[in-house]
Amino acid sequence: MLEVDWRLYLASDQPGYFEICALDPELAAHLSASTMAVFIDRPYANKILKKHNFLVEQLSSMKMTIERGVAIADKDRHVTFFYKNSAKQYFKASIKVTRNLDEIFLCTFHKIRAEEFQRKMRQLANKPLLREGK
Repeated sequence: MLEVDWRLYLASDQPGYFEICALDPELAAHLSASTMAVFIDRPYANKILKKHNFLVEQLSSMKMTIERGVAIADKDRHVTFFYKNSAKQYFKASIKVTRNLDEIFLCTFHKIRAEEFQRKMRQLANKPLLREGK
């Protein structure tokens, strides 16, 4: 998705969700989800901008984190992703599937420090690794 798409979504007062990306089929199957689309709601998108100090143009990091990051099954109905981009910035994203297994939502997204990235990799070493980073 493009920056202009994010700006239009955030400026709109229409209810609804925004599709961030499509999940790998294997990850959707792990969640037993009937869809591969990952969504975000407007209040959480605004929280990412304000609380986590993101710029709108940085929101594309969400998609990259989910599509390319290390994927770990850390909780029931959840998958957490860790990603380092080419600028050596680190991100963490978590998604969860609804109880009906028909929608997948982003529930966590923020920048993390390199030390936290390494610490989380050690802490989660005993959790199922669903995908190596791409």
